[in-house]
Amino acid sequence: MFSFWEKNSFFKYDYAIVGGGILGLSVACEILENESNAEVVILEKDVFPQGASTRNAGFACFGSPSEILSDIQLNGENATAKLIAKRFYGLEKLKKRLGSAEIGEENNGGYELFLPENGELWEKALENWHYLQDFLQEIPIFQQQKQPIFSQLSTQNIQNMGFEQIIGATFTPLESGLDTGLMIHNLWKKASQLGARFLGNMNVNHIENNEIKANENLIFQAKKIIICTNGFTKDFLPNVPVQPARGQIVLTEEMQVRFKGNFHFNEGYYYFRNYKNRVLLGGGRQLDKIGETTTEKKCTDLIQNDLIQKLDTYILPNQPYKIDMRWAGIMGFTPDKQTILKFLEKNTLLCVGLNGMGVALSSSLAEDVYQKIITA
Repeated sequence: MFSFWEKNSFFKYDYAIVGGGILGLSVACEILENESNAEVVILEKDVFPQGASTRNAGFACFGSPSEILSDIQLNGENATAKLIAKRFYGLEKLKKRLGSAEIGEENNGGYELFLPENGELWEKALENWHYLQDFLQEIPIFQQQKQPIFSQLSTQNIQNMGFEQIIGATFTPLESGLDTGLMIHNLWKKASQLGARFLGNMNVNHIENNEIKANENLIFQAKKIIICTNGFTKDFLPNVPVQPARGQIVLTEEMQVRFKGNFHFNEGYYYFRNYKNRVLLGGGRQLDKIGETTTEKKCTDLIQNDLIQKLDTYILPNQPYKIDMRWAGIMGFTPDKQTILKFLEKNTLLCVGLNGMGVALSSSLAEDVYQKIITA
């Protein structure tokens, strides 16, 4: 039972956003930066944004060489170029919206390492090296860059970072690390300062005719509804072709670390970095794609043992370390790695399927969402 005052003040909005992660928060900011008097509510299933928004590795990246070549093979040059541009632009807008310090940015560049077990990827990168450079330089957002987007590293440079058995490596100065928790905290703060209302523990179960039903007896009404649930979309929209994908992570205690920056290998399936003299390593979901297609946020022996093996063999060989924490986050993937942005009803817009690039894509996608919703 609700009072007259509660019904009048807490259940009717101009815009309702379902999903309070980095995309939902970015959409709220985009709306309120354009419509300062709009009434905006964000409905989040957890106490604070989770999914992958507060559980990712903190990479501000746009794609490694092997990942980009794989994307071109999957979707062609035009679609891949547009996607890379959206990622890079999105990162720039995120930094502009919040500030470099407010996202904990560390400008140490990004590397791709090639392991002996992925020798064919290194051969492919070498064979297509000049093609890749020309392809990237033709993307308008990169045309002002005076240095190569990617360069190759010498064997000595690789060894100086303490790695072993690495057969090749590339570097880009255009990638950064960030503090995931700080970023979401300040994005949440920004949305609140602009006037958005964030409601946690809202388990949305039905959306229809400008109404959102949540929990057992809550009904919200909104002139426009935007669904930003990514990996959890199938919980109430089972026919949308976006699959949850669990990403598992390990974090060491503080130690002596010889490398800095972001590191990727095996087409982006693995990623690690030095965060304040701790090594953070994630990935490995390709070892069990069926098992990792889940919204259950737990760690498994198969993936965790594989991550430890990668630490022992390639990243921290002959170096003692202790694991301090393990966790998992839930991403959302589409078959073609393209975001789904479409209307379900006249005033209900769906934006899901960030394909492991939510940090990079959310700010640019928020612009697309706003333009689409106001012109419907």
